[in-house]
Amino acid sequence: MANSEKIDKLVESVVQERKREEIMREFKKGLKAKFTKEAEVNLLVNDALTIIENDKIELRGARNGFYKCTLRIAQSSTFTLLISLSIVLNTAILALDRHPIEP
Repeated sequence: MANSEKIDKLVESVVQERKREEIMREFKKGLKAKFTKEAEVNLLVNDALTIIENDKIELRGARNGFYKCTLRIAQSSTFTLLISLSIVLNTAILALDRHPIEP
């Protein structure tokens, strides 16, 4: 009987382990679905906020000509390139600066 009880306990532990594995699989599926839905909602919210912000900028530009002009300049690719080149050039010039090294 001792062998029979050991076998029963072994079978029971295997069954419990399989139940745990199945529960974990279902749990992971649920989490994955939840995070996928949350990611979709976050993308929609971010898109909506971007649209609202762009609308605010357009409305402000319609009321203020100077703002609209400077905004157009700041958003242009030429301005971005000019600023980037200025930063790189400034970095290169600063890298060339040498101080006398005292012995």
